[in-house]
Amino acid sequence: MQKEHDMGTIFVSALPFKASEETLRNVFETFGPESVEIFADWAEPTYEPYALMDLKEPDAAVKAMDGKQIGHKHLRVHRKEKVK
Repeated sequence: MQKEHDMGTIFVSALPFKASEETLRNVFETFGPESVEIFADWAEPTYEPYALMDLKEPDAAVKAMDGKQIGHKHLRVHRKEKVK
């Protein structure tokens, strides 16, 4: 019997400088990225860049990737909370 995936959204912050959608898809490939949206102003950074990612296995991604070093940064990865 095949395991059903618990599709969900994660929040990723502390992104490496000029991280791209392709970079994040490659880093999170094991967890089944469905969509990646990066929020960043690389030209005039006024806030910390972050990304929202829809994954097939969000909980496994949080457990494996929170604190993982990418370049000179340690990613912060959390499950996005649903807005009530």
